[in-house]
Amino acid sequence: MNKSKFLKKSLAMLLALMLVVAMIPLSASAAGALPNLTMIYIDDKAVEVSGDTFSANIAEAQTHVKIKVDEASLVTTTGDATVRVVKEGTTDTYPVVPDQDNTIKLAEWAESDGLDVTLTLQVVSPDNKTTKDYTVALTRVLDGRTAYIDKVEKGQGTYRAYVVENKDTNNVYLDVARGAYDQGGAKFKVYPADNATVNDENPAEITVED
Repeated sequence: MNKSKFLKKSLAMLLALMLVVAMIPLSASAAGALPNLTMIYIDDKAVEVSGDTFSANIAEAQTHVKIKVDEASLVTTTGDATVRVVKEGTTDTYPVVPDQDNTIKLAEWAESDGLDVTLTLQVVSPDNKTTKDYTVALTRVLDGRTAYIDKVEKGQGTYRAYVVENKDTNNVYLDVARGAYDQGGAKFKVYPADNATVNDENPAEITVED
């Protein structure tokens, strides 16, 4: 065989082999595509992810939690991913239907440690070959209890806001701008301690009106 023809044929075979090898990881990557969840709804409130954790407060005696995931957040280049709750230490799963409130029984699907309740939310690729776990960290807030205030921040119509601690209470004092009550009131923001809330919010913006 002509040496030049042999060399050309060998180079062509080598190039074809390199192309096939290069395509393998690309195909595998596309088949196992996973979206990144950045926000879900917990009890009708939007919660953004921090790392791989969604954190929220729940009532002291709450037995169920509602979780909703937007269908649009599950779209990948190869189809829609799915979401499920995984029971710790088992293969048991509970499907989370997109764009719907999914009511999860905490006693059955969550791990509890005092006031801390943890759920594992798992995203599954369209081909069911790749998964990613997220943690839903819930903190039980003691109902009807008094909590101290970590800090306050001044808002519109307020020159200064500060806290004075007494033995059993925290008092918030405001220096209010002239005419503030005629322009919607004096606003300030409260940060309760111990995961407490004011009107189900932490921090909570409060408006003082004349």
